[in-house]
Amino acid sequence: MHIDEELSVARGAARDQDWAGSGAEAIHRDRYLVAQRVYQREADPIARADVVIDNTDFAHPLTKDP
Repeated sequence: MHIDEELSVARGAARDQDWAGSGAEAIHRDRYLVAQRVYQREADPIARADVVIDNTDFAHPLTKDP
């Protein structure tokens, strides 16, 4: 799955607003996004993928070659 980092933070913050309140964006930016960057750097998952799903448009995901 692929999505722009800022869109990922925005979606996560909106989704978790009920339990995280005003800290939802910070949790996604400072914890989850940082962890995702480490994973991307260390595991290089796109290089290992057979297919990548671009989930920018949630209602219309696109299949792309890696």
